[in-house]
Amino acid sequence: MCNCDNYKNTGEVIDDDNGGGTTPSPDTTEVIIFNPNIDYKANGGGQGPLYEDDYIIIGFDAPGGDVEMRIKSTSTKYECYASRNHSSSQNTLLSVVGNSYDIFSTGISSDDTLAGRMSSSNDRTAPHYEFTFQLTGLSTNPATLHLDYHLPTSDLYV
Repeated sequence: MCNCDNYKNTGEVIDDDNGGGTTPSPDTTEVIIFNPNIDYKANGGGQGPLYEDDYIIIGFDAPGGDVEMRIKSTSTKYECYASRNHSSSQNTLLSVVGNSYDIFSTGISSDDTLAGRMSSSNDRTAPHYEFTFQLTGLSTNPATLHLDYHLPTSDLYV
């Protein structure tokens, strides 16, 4: 796992190292600060992923500025929509367990923001995610992953 601090939206530290393999609680926000010059690959290379739970793994491949995602369950597929700097967008279907998917094919670079959402197209019990990657200019500056995830509540479905 990466040596990343996770924060509540109030600024309190959730934990000092982003653990993996747990299901997120309802309506949770995490802020993960990371070095954009280091690999935090979704397939476990480099420092390990930036985020992992029972459904997805989120990583960052430093050389290309690639945001990577993988699904962990054969019964859950995710559709991901991402927009870079609010000017170009891309849809990605995460459907094969073990595959790492680049969420934006050209990657992101200095001063870019990549914002998006992921939801499961076939599992109504799976959480949905909203994310923002922000690169902050100089390569010596830290980058930020702002991640919100929400567990569905059965009485919200109509």
